Amino acid sequence: MSSAELEQAAQRLPPSAVLGRSMGNAAALLLACLLAACDAGDAQPAPLQLRLAPGARPQLHDELLADLLAPQDLALWSLRGGTLQRPAEGGLDLRADPGAGRVWLRRPFRADPARFDGVRVRLAAGLPVGLSLALFRRGALVGRTAVVPVGSSIEPLELLLELPAALASRGVCDELGLAFTGPPSRLRLRSVELLRRSGAARVPDPAQGAQAVTFAGETRHGWGLSQGAPLLGQARVPRAGRLLMSVGVPVSSVPDARLRLDVEPGGVTHSWRLDELDGSGPWRPLSVDLSALAGQQVRLRLSLQGGREAACVLAGPRLSGPARAPPRSVLLITSDTHRGDHLGALPGGVELSTPTLDALAARGVLFEDCFAPINFTNPSHAALLTGKHPRDLGLIDNRSPLAPDVATLACVYAEAGWETWAAVSVGHLSPGVSGLGRGFSRFSAPLRVQRSADDTLDVVARWLDEQPPSRPLFLWLHVFDAHTPYDVPEPFDERGYDGPPDPFDPSLPEPELDTPLRGALAGLRHLEWGRLQYRNLVSYLDHALARVLQSAPFGDGLVALVGDHGESLGEHGLWFVHAELYRDTLHVPLLLAGPGVERGLLDDRPVSHLDLGRTLLDLSGLEAATFPGTSLLSPAWRRGPRPGLSSLASSACWSEDGWHLILHLRAHGGFARHQVELFELSTDKRCLHDLVDQEPQRAAALRRKLVAWLAAAPSRADPGADAVDPELLADLEALGYVETGGEGPFWQADACAWCTRWP
Repeated sequence: MSSAELEQAAQRLPPSAVLGRSMGNAAALLLACLLAACDAGDAQPAPLQLRLAPGARPQLHDELLADLLAPQDLALWSLRGGTLQRPAEGGLDLRADPGAGRVWLRRPFRADPARFDGVRVRLAAGLPVGLSLALFRRGALVGRTAVVPVGSSIEPLELLLELPAALASRGVCDELGLAFTGPPSRLRLRSVELLRRSGAARVPDPAQGAQAVTFAGETRHGWGLSQGAPLLGQARVPRAGRLLMSVGVPVSSVPDARLRLDVEPGGVTHSWRLDELDGSGPWRPLSVDLSALAGQQVRLRLSLQGGREAACVLAGPRLSGPARAPPRSVLLITSDTHRGDHLGALPGGVELSTPTLDALAARGVLFEDCFAPINFTNPSHAALLTGKHPRDLGLIDNRSPLAPDVATLACVYAEAGWETWAAVSVGHLSPGVSGLGRGFSRFSAPLRVQRSADDTLDVVARWLDEQPPSRPLFLWLHVFDAHTPYDVPEPFDERGYDGPPDPFDPSLPEPELDTPLRGALAGLRHLEWGRLQYRNLVSYLDHALARVLQSAPFGDGLVALVGDHGESLGEHGLWFVHAELYRDTLHVPLLLAGPGVERGLLDDRPVSHLDLGRTLLDLSGLEAATFPGTSLLSPAWRRGPRPGLSSLASSACWSEDGWHLILHLRAHGGFARHQVELFELSTDKRCLHDLVDQEPQRAAALRRKLVAWLAAAPSRADPGADAVDPELLADLEALGYVETGGEGPFWQADACAWCTRWP
């Protein structure tokens, strides 16, 4: 190893002076690092770049099955929510009724969705709308496509509505409908064509390189492969070399299509039926022994036979060398709706059982006073994974995606050569909704609203079993169980409960509530049952997480657990929601353990989860990587204010030097527009005593800082400008989220009583 390589290896070590290590420990770490570097050899798998064979052309054309707007069919269409006209030049003209949020255009249509998989629509809209297609049987919804945004245009635009693969198995339908969502608008519909798409059209165009593809909720980046469009690659085979990849197959592909691999020189040929590949998930692992060609530069040719409808996606192709000890790993666990005081190891916290997380705290650092910058799931996770405040990202709801030009923590790890995986437990964190899939080579999300921690952990276990990572691994694991509806699995359900047998019994006294309970908790009479179930869910999560925290490669890796926001359990008259900016909704657990982290430390500094990404990168030896924030373990970290926003920007807060000021940006929940509250957190952690009248000068000073911070916010898009999937809004509503409001700038002074009090 050269002196330059030795210096680079030393620079990748954690900052030992910061962590209080002795020089002897630092020397031992340096020696271990150098020995590992000397033996790197062919341990790192080589990513394989594929390209379309010269002269090959994927068969991207679609087969037209029927024109549903043919002249003889126009009379079959009917409109709900507007008026319908049939102009002489053909097609249909629609005008939505004032105030109509959705317009339905429907017609009788008997067909089997297994025989078609797309509908092409030509449409001109006066204002931006969302378009989706639904199929019905005897009036009941069978399934629908995703919403496609339609921009305003004088000339008709061509749009493609792709049927979900699951519809192919749901049988014959008898009615078809087009749904238009958005502001009332005039619409000119010129064609509705039924298509049978070619296999090549269902997978990424290989000429465009690897692209994100989702099968059954799992997203990976890969190359599309179809008949007549083979893929080529070349690489040097390492010692004990194996070709590894994952194969994703669209449901509508030909089941007996064959994938073929040819390797030259050597004359090696392999062939597999797509429906016989091993594995249980939507992506099947494929491993090919090329050890007989070790040391040779080889050319690879991958092809598919099975007709025009055959197609598959090849994800993550790479050549691996000899099996070695598990590589480094970083596990980031985000526990949704997890209050900071619900942790057994926290001094003065709620009494509950969390032995797994307590053990994690014992081998690392427990930050006693960590705040999230917002009280909503998606913007909080976006902030955590980018190191940027939701104010600067322009994100204040659960339906707006991260801007495509913002890099995530996964992007930084991927650029450094790490594997990057994500498994989340709620649908609105999926890449298509949140935009947080950027940088991840694998991403799993539930197909509908949510899933349990055990179900998400099953996905991770399957991934590790199918193809254990041969490169350093960054895994983001998200769990959602501490969120309503408080569905607690056995044996944790109602553990320790000694109240009425049925806490929803309508004969029990009705509790006095400022805001009625919603969703699954509507009608709850014994409120203590809800508090207890919340604690039991945290204990269940602790139990579920044991299997990942104690397993390879995470047992001795770098691990962080953090909450995205808290939950109100009766404080301020708020029950089982996270609607305001008091400490119960902003205070979250933060645990950090692993190589380079001092053991058994309680850290009471006021920190923000915005700095966690930078901390993980520094501990991973990636100090030179560009990413916002300051490591929580660095001497450069400085105590500072912690500004925050509430969902939909109804309120903002400023926490500094033990004081917490809340400024209500609009009238809501009994608060006046621009009303101010002030709390001293050192003596009033529950924010029960408003000191705004006793401390007017302090309140004025903190308010000035907060107003200046709000006024400095970048301009942001109107959240209502784009069409939103109504199914997504329904799913969010079922989880208790309100997704309307929040338009305009964060701060606008006026002549209200509160603004005149502090000009």
